[in-house]
Amino acid sequence: MTKRNSSGLVGVHIKRSARRGSDHYAWHAFWPGKPGGISWAVLKYGDAQAFVYAAISRQLETVDRGRVEQEFRRIKGTAGYRKLLAQKAATPP
Repeated sequence: MTKRNSSGLVGVHIKRSARRGSDHYAWHAFWPGKPGGISWAVLKYGDAQAFVYAAISRQLETVDRGRVEQEFRRIKGTAGYRKLLAQKAATPP
């Protein structure tokens, strides 16, 4: 992992936004050809699940939430899921 990479995965990072006087966090995935990428809210999905959603989005290079959620259901509880989660380095404050 490089000094600039705090998530543990290339193309995935934690994103902070301030709304209505409080901070909100989301795991954001991006890749060449899709610099806007896709974000998964920590408040809505929880830190671990949002991170895995972002990691899957990055691997599949898709912003199709249905496809990402389908892949998540397929791998949840497997060694592949645990491997993705083990790569997570950062945690939002």
